[in-house]
Amino acid sequence: MKKNIFRAVVIGLAALTLSGCMSMIVDTSSKKEYQSAPGTPEDSVVFYGYIDWDTGHSFSQMNPDFPPDYQKMKSPGFVSKPVAPGSTYVLEQTEGSCVIGNVRWYWDQHYSLQSAATPLIINVPKKPGLYYVGEFDGFNIVKTKTVDDKNSTHYGNTMEQWCVKAALELYRGTAWEEALTKRLEEIEAEKKSGKKGDVKDAK
Repeated sequence: MKKNIFRAVVIGLAALTLSGCMSMIVDTSSKKEYQSAPGTPEDSVVFYGYIDWDTGHSFSQMNPDFPPDYQKMKSPGFVSKPVAPGSTYVLEQTEGSCVIGNVRWYWDQHYSLQSAATPLIINVPKKPGLYYVGEFDGFNIVKTKTVDDKNSTHYGNTMEQWCVKAALELYRGTAWEEALTKRLEEIEAEKKSGKKGDVKDAK
């Protein structure tokens, strides 16, 4: 088993800008896997969200009433393949880096698959469709081993909008395209009306 890594290296670089941190929201290089995955908005759930500073993370299905499942994402944002309504996914591994002052922090953190030992538990809704998990600060997740309002980065519905756009690219031409397009239109209408969603609204 890989050892958990959480360390700091002093460097002479300036802090990363927010735009640089978000240069790639969701990895869309695995389109074929998503487009061939079984499940539709009538019988499955697609969950998605964002963990700032992360370069990758993985989730495992841990509800004993459902088959095991493992999903790996290679970017700060994550979009699942269709999953069973009512299932439970836990954060199994997270890796990334960030710069604070003149110190760059790196992490490659692995968690026990017992739900009580992981900081992020996704209770998939029993109703099929789309589920926005929220957006979080990856550095604080590793540092505090918890997920709460203090760990939310509060980009609001702008972050969900970016994740949905990426999900649309992954699911283009599938049964999920219509649901994602509708959600994107709803977010754009919310932004025009001045509503700023956040992780609380998402749940």
